[in-house]
Amino acid sequence: RPRVAFAAFPGIDKASHSTGHDSPAVHEAMRILDATVAEIRWDAARGGRWDSTHLWIVSDHGHSPVTAHDDLASLLRSWGHDIVTHPWTFAGGRDAAVMVSGNAMAHIYLELDRPERPWWPSLAPRWSELVTSLLDRPSVDLLILPLSPEECEVRSRSRGTATIECSGLRKAGRS
Repeated sequence: RPRVAFAAFPGIDKASHSTGHDSPAVHEAMRILDATVAEIRWDAARGGRWDSTHLWIVSDHGHSPVTAHDDLASLLRSWGHDIVTHPWTFAGGRDAAVMVSGNAMAHIYLELDRPERPWWPSLAPRWSELVTSLLDRPSVDLLILPLSPEECEVRSRSRGTATIECSGLRKAGRS
C-alpha cells in the first residue's frame, strides 16, 4: 500500500502517433485505461481507502489534429537567427533556443547570454517582429509571452489576446 504510485500508460499516445487520434487502436487503449482506473477505484473503495485516495489522470497533450507544421529551428535560422536546438544543445545558438515538446508545441528561449531570465517587456524591442512573423504562419495557433513571474500574455492570429495572471501561489511544503 504505497503512499504514492505513478503509472504510465503510453498506449494512447503510441497508438495516436501511429494510427491517428481517432483510430480503433486509440479507442481500445482508452478502454484499457478506463478499465484500469475503474479497478483501482473499486479496489480502494473495497479496502476503505477511496475517501482518502487522490487519483490523477494527466496527459502531455491531446493529439489535436495538426494541419500545418514548421521546423521552427530551421525557420528561425532562415530568418537569420543563431539557433541552438535539441539534440545539438552545446553548439552555436546565442539568439534563441528552440525546444520542441511534442508534435504541436515548442518553447523558444530568447537572448541566451543574459545572466537572468528576460521577461517579454525587455525582449519586445528586439523580438516583436519575430512574434508577428510567427503568428502569421498557419502552423502557429497560440503564442505565449511571459510578462513577469506572475503574468503571461496569450496571443492568437484569429482569436485575439488574453492575459493570464497567477495569484495566491503557494510553494511546496507550505500551507
